[in-house]
Amino acid sequence: MSAPLLPGPRIAEGRTAEIFRLEGGRVLKLFRPGWGEGDARYEAGKAEAVHAAGLPVPAVHGVTQVDGRFGIIYEEIAGQSLMESLQRRPWAVRETARFLADLHLQVHNAQVPTLPRATDRLTRAIERAPGLAEDARTSLLALLGRLPGGNAACHGDFHPGNVYLTERGPMVLDWMDATQGNPLADVARTAVLFRAAVLPKDMPGRRVVELIRRAFHRVYLRRYLATTPAAPGQLDAWMAVVAGARLAERIPGEEKGLLALVADGLRT
Repeated sequence: MSAPLLPGPRIAEGRTAEIFRLEGGRVLKLFRPGWGEGDARYEAGKAEAVHAAGLPVPAVHGVTQVDGRFGIIYEEIAGQSLMESLQRRPWAVRETARFLADLHLQVHNAQVPTLPRATDRLTRAIERAPGLAEDARTSLLALLGRLPGGNAACHGDFHPGNVYLTERGPMVLDWMDATQGNPLADVARTAVLFRAAVLPKDMPGRRVVELIRRAFHRVYLRRYLATTPAAPGQLDAWMAVVAGARLAERIPGEEKGLLALVADGLRT
């Protein structure tokens, strides 16, 4: 572990971590209390692996500790997120959705054998997900067992807020949930986020995003599936599985929408 350092100004924050600017073109992703050294090393290892595979990912410069909290030092990425771009240019929703689909395809064309299996991660999440009736839990696990596997690199949380537009091209951030598996599982995760995720009330441009995200979701899926068609009903099945797994994250306000997606998928 590298020596402790004092973070510079905070430039961003999320549910699990804060981002601080450091000297030398680097940033510190400092996890909130409750996240340990193992979590930081786990994410750093994944980010290093996908970076080595040639995907557009910021370079990792080690793991450190500050005031009892653990963090990852990344290459700083100058630019704006795809979400910020969409909020400033809502009329470009179709263009932006197609761009996200094409970038997602690029991710799925890579293979990173050191990543954990997506099916294992989904199984564990469904097994501990609150709010699921036991018959639904059993059905989801059986459905997951019937769905085809794969070896594609899967981001696990691919959405416009995790894609940054830079002078070097798009960069994909936040690989904590990365796995390898069927790319449709990763597409389903993105689709579930568009369908069920609750936006923060203080999010800048929240009203605009609420208005356009249904259209964005529709165009994104159409673009992706035009290149990589899915068997009838397969995406709905993956969405049910992924929605059931997301319940394990216990995000306020999402349970009703996620359970509806589970029910829809189990009916098909």
